[in-house]
Amino acid sequence: MQTKSIVRIKLLSSGDEHAWDRYVTQHPDATVYHRVAWKSIIENSMGYPGSYLMAYDNDIVVGIYPLFIISTRLFGTMGVSLPFVNYGGII
Repeated sequence: MQTKSIVRIKLLSSGDEHAWDRYVTQHPDATVYHRVAWKSIIENSMGYPGSYLMAYDNDIVVGIYPLFIISTRLFGTMGVSLPFVNYGGII
């Protein structure tokens, strides 16, 4: 009998940084911009709030999504993964 896998999504919180970066280090599609340090770099330099989402399956990280909410007069408000960076997105 096969058990069902339940993936849960949660926001990055204090203490999750090591698990985030370990997942980035091991994933072949990850870039340096996926590292958790970019969250504070973008928040502090651009003022955009970041919401880093982590997918867990049985307490193992199986996916990440760096997400920032940006507002501009021209384009309005939108969610963007890693603004001003060419490499990013869900992994």
